[in-house]
This record gives sequence, structure tokens and C-alpha cells, in this order.
Amino acid sequence: MRYVSLPARRPVMDEDRIRAALGGELALRPEDAARLGFLRERVLALASPAGRVCFAEIRRKGADRVVLEDGVELDGAGIGALLRRADAVALFVVTLGPGPEREAGAAARAGRMRDAVLLDALASEATEDLARAAQRFVEERAAQEGRAATRRFSPGYCDWPLEAQRVLDGLVRFEDVGVLLNENCILQPEKTITAVMGIGAAGSLGRAIAARPACAACERRHACPGPDIDPRRPA
Repeated sequence: MRYVSLPARRPVMDEDRIRAALGGELALRPEDAARLGFLRERVLALASPAGRVCFAEIRRKGADRVVLEDGVELDGAGIGALLRRADAVALFVVTLGPGPEREAGAAARAGRMRDAVLLDALASEATEDLARAAQRFVEERAAQEGRAATRRFSPGYCDWPLEAQRVLDGLVRFEDVGVLLNENCILQPEKTITAVMGIGAAGSLGRAIAARPACAACERRHACPGPDIDPRRPA
């Protein structure tokens, strides 16, 4: 297995994504514009972004089980579908650090509920930006070797249980970036994302590895809350 620390990054918080995430009664209001800029700077000042990737070879594969080097197993039909044409995996953890979520909690306790909502939305989008950057990092590493990478897939989606975080923790070693996993498999800080991606030879994988095989195999795909999934789009 190979371990790589992700490059330092200043998170980008896209306002359109924040608007989409809030929606409904929590949608951005005209008076939020100036406040959002101030709170964005607060999130950036309090953030301590960090990330780490573990690259591992695949030894054996089945319909719902993938065995990595050292005998570590990833179980689930979604994982099996995602990695069916891959010969290696990249597993990563990214975190924004505890500062922004503490600030949101302090705002809520002080009765500044609107600030708390906006801070949480900004911190969530900043964390997603770190995950998108980690995905691009893996894609670029694969491309340098003439290979391709799948989309990212996280515990808690499709049939991959949240308990799979324990497997990822054992491989990636979350504590190395300041992340702890509690007994309920909840990540601390909460503004943390973990995921697995498949890697394989671009020539033999073609478009399939960049598509959405795990989503196509999932019975719940039409109601999936995943941020990158359009149920109308074929896998």
C-alpha cells in the first residue's frame, strides 16, 4: 500500500451549490449576501484542511466482495459494481477541521440561528470542495500512469453500510489527519468525507470506469441523495 498526503488547499465555497443545498425555507435571502461574504472568511480563517490517500492493489473480486492486498475486504453489491473492472483502489479522507463547525455551534447557542445555518452550509460546501479536489488528485495520478479512475463512493450510500468506515479507518488511518471515528461510526470532526475510487487501465475500461456502475446496481438510485447523481442519467 502507498500513502500520500493531499496537497494543501484553500477550499472554494460555490454560492450556487450553497443555494441548491439550502433550498426551500432556508434559501439564501437578499440580505444574506453581505453576511455570507463575512462568514465565508470566518470559515476560511477557522479551517484546518487536511487529507490523505491510500492506494492499494485488488487481489480478488466477486459480485459483492473485493479483496485488497493484505486481505482487507470491501463488501457490498455497490462496491462490487463500482470496482468490477478496476485493478486497484484509492481510499481517501479529507477534513475541514473542527473550527468551522464549532463556530456554527456557538452561533446557534447564542441564538444567531441564521448565522448558524449559513456557517454550516459554507462548511459543508468547503468540505465537498476538498473531496472534489481529492477525486481530481486521484484521477490525475491515474492519468499519469495511463490509467483511469471511477467516481468516488462513500460509506452510507447504496448498500455500503456506515460501518465500512472502520475498514477505511484501518487502511487510511484517519487519525493521521486529525479525524476520529466514534463507536457509532460517526466521524469527528463532522465536516469530513471518506471515499473509495477504483483505478484501472484506461484502454480496457473505456467509458465504463468513468460512468456510474455502482448507482446502476442500486435499487434506491432514483431516491438517492448523492450530490453527483442524476437518476435520469443512465449509468
